[in-house]
Amino acid sequence: EETEEKVKVEIEGSLTEEQQATVNSLIDSIQEAKSAVNIELEAELEDEEVKVKKEVEGTLTEEQESLVNKLEESLASAEDKIKIEIEFEAE
Repeated sequence: EETEEKVKVEIEGSLTEEQQATVNSLIDSIQEAKSAVNIELEAELEDEEVKVKKEVEGTLTEEQESLVNKLEESLASAEDKIKIEIEFEAE
């Protein structure tokens, strides 16, 4: 009996099409790599300035690393609070 491994994704706030596409690529990549990973990105406005927090647990592939960095950069121009959480537990 196969258990389907799922990438859990939680998003607060609204993403641009490009950000959503990056998130989707990241999910695909994580599903392919099948290694346990937990990624959290959060953009908040503080004093007219966007602060982006990034937390990564687990080992990312180069592709995932670059996708996460791309997201982090694009969140720096967020106009509202955005939180992205992506979690994958390997068997």
